[in-house]
Amino acid sequence: MSAGDRDSLSPGAAEVRDRFVTDFQHTLFDRPDVRKRWVPRQRNKESVAEIAGELAWSVAVSLDRIIPTEHLGRTVRAAVFTTGRTRSTCSPTTRTTAGRESGGI
Repeated sequence: MSAGDRDSLSPGAAEVRDRFVTDFQHTLFDRPDVRKRWVPRQRNKESVAEIAGELAWSVAVSLDRIIPTEHLGRTVRAAVFTTGRTRSTCSPTTRTTAGRESGGI
């Protein structure tokens, strides 16, 4: 099973991937209580579901490192303000052309 080509990822995606490889390896191998579940006779649907839950938890608690909310907030704020300015400058207005009024767009 291949994990994909790391070089085909953007630098940010590669960093996120590397962080989760480390986290997942720690969860799956470095913890004896989890590692013993990978022995074939111990592996069952419930133990795999528990490990999947731990891996999902690792991702969920890392969301701020994946997409820092501070940066996301700035991006959303800029998009809202830019959209507001664009709409106000592009809205139909009454113009005077050669002494007469004309409608907007």
